[in-house]
Amino acid sequence: MPRAEIVLDEEALGMTRDSVLEKLKDGTPSIVLAAAGENGFYVNPQTLKPGEVEVTIRRIEEIVQQKSCWR
Repeated sequence: MPRAEIVLDEEALGMTRDSVLEKLKDGTPSIVLAAAGENGFYVNPQTLKPGEVEVTIRRIEEIVQQKSCWR
């Protein structure tokens, strides 16, 4: 199955994979992604409609740049 795996350097980023996934799920729009390994997650393009790739990328960028997510 084609999919993108995004692996986070949690220490350098200052937040956990699970906190990123939680913020994606709780945000607007709500985005649910599958966990991968210990510190990554999958984006499955088969479940996305046109334009949703860009929305998903933008939301991930917003989250990893928020100070409120930091441990």
